[in-house]
Amino acid sequence: MHSSSLNDEEAATRKYEANESKIKELREQIEKEDEEYQNHEQNIEELKNRWLEPLIEMIKKINEKFSKFFRDMKCVGEVDLLKDETETVSESFSLPFVASNFGEGNFGKIAKLMMIDEFSFGEVLYCWGGVGAAQEGLDWSHDSPTKRQCTSAIDAFNLLSGVWSSQPTRDTLTLQWKELQSTNNNSVTKRGSGGMIVMGSEGEPQQLLVIGGVAHISTITQYHHQFEYNKMTGADDLVSTNEQNIYNLSRGQWTIPSVSGQCCPPTSDFTVEKVNHNKGIMYGGAVTGGGITTNSIYLFQLSHNTINWECLNQGAILNDGLWPKEREGHASTIINGVSTSPTLVVIGGLDNRHQPVNDCLLIDTNQYNWMKIPLPDSVTGRYDHTVSSFVVDPNHVFLIIVGGFVVTYPNITMVVELVFNDGQWSVGRVLDSVNIPLLYELILKERRKELNKYMTDKVKELQVINESLRHDLQVARINNQSLQKALLETQSLSEKRMLTLETQLLETKTLLTKRKRDQEDSPHSDNSKKLKTDELEESVEEKQITT
Repeated sequence: MHSSSLNDEEAATRKYEANESKIKELREQIEKEDEEYQNHEQNIEELKNRWLEPLIEMIKKINEKFSKFFRDMKCVGEVDLLKDETETVSESFSLPFVASNFGEGNFGKIAKLMMIDEFSFGEVLYCWGGVGAAQEGLDWSHDSPTKRQCTSAIDAFNLLSGVWSSQPTRDTLTLQWKELQSTNNNSVTKRGSGGMIVMGSEGEPQQLLVIGGVAHISTITQYHHQFEYNKMTGADDLVSTNEQNIYNLSRGQWTIPSVSGQCCPPTSDFTVEKVNHNKGIMYGGAVTGGGITTNSIYLFQLSHNTINWECLNQGAILNDGLWPKEREGHASTIINGVSTSPTLVVIGGLDNRHQPVNDCLLIDTNQYNWMKIPLPDSVTGRYDHTVSSFVVDPNHVFLIIVGGFVVTYPNITMVVELVFNDGQWSVGRVLDSVNIPLLYELILKERRKELNKYMTDKVKELQVINESLRHDLQVARINNQSLQKALLETQSLSEKRMLTLETQLLETKTLLTKRKRDQEDSPHSDNSKKLKTDELEESVEEKQITT
């Protein structure tokens, strides 16, 4: 009886331990499957990010590159990424391309032209002012009846047809000039032969940055300690300066910025161009009071009201020995094409001997690699002219060169086609004032056909990427659903098993408890108690006898 009870107890204990072991194994299995599920979800997320983030970045770059093209085409457009946010695990994606026309309300760029200002507005390039043969000997006063007469009309070059027209200045929307703010009583020095560009991103407050120039000493109302003011050699009443001013177009306020780094010296007749929303590049000009021409290149970055300057040294970059010549009165523009990084174009100018510099240079503003482009003297042999760029398609750019000295009719206006293929620039057609009306529009139509093909190919590429992304995410979603189903089935089965095992454990515990009570209540247990009682009584009697 006693041996049987012990065997039953041992068997129940072993069964209890076995059940506990099974429960532990099931819990470990559930934890493992849980971990696998989490890993699978993470793999899905990594897959999505591997495709989605580069796709979004590519779309962003496409829109950045095409923004100028859309402006030139007098339309607005973008490629976007639409996501179905109702999906919980993997999203559905589509890539719509949207484009629409807009009216003339998009300001382009400002450039310098032979004391002539030029800017693009929608699909038209406007030229204003300047000194022609009829105005030789024009006085240098700020305002006069003669000046009012010769600056009362604006010449317009249609970028889509290549046709010039002249428009009088009337109200604000049709080119009437108005004074934004009086300059009679402020700390900004009145001056000429400096540089001005627009800084700021689209959609943000725009700021005009004015740099350097020459001022009449009587007009300087305040000398700013961070800038230099040097008297011009042979003209004591003129001062060359590197003063810098910022005009906020939305607030209508002037600011005198702080400067840091290697600031440019007092300079005039240089060129300055915007590289991106807060970065610019300045090249050449006549330095200090002696009017010595320079080939220095300065980079600057605008941050709040501080301008940080950096001088680009010839030995700091790889240029194969090519470095631009010293010059002043040259012209420049920035090409913001689809296929290239921002590229600075420099044409013409005067050297130290006041002789024309007959060359055209292209500078990559990312690597600062220089390239000389062969162009006719009718294009490069001029100074105090202007040049603007018109991106026709991702591989073709029109340079429009207007005015300047040492230019004879009919080459007042020149159009140069630049071609970008396999990372290299080359020259396409070169048109003068005679054949611009004959060939300009024809070339433009040819390039538009190429552009349509390019955009069609790009849309197809995006569609292929989109389909591949959708397929991979669909597979991931199916795998995820299968895993979820398997996990639910495993959890359900595990719960049933655990419930069964817990029931068995409860039964085992109940059996053990019952057997213990039975053992305590059995006759064998009473005899044991009686034996212990007899032994205790005998021990007491022995103690009493001893006493």
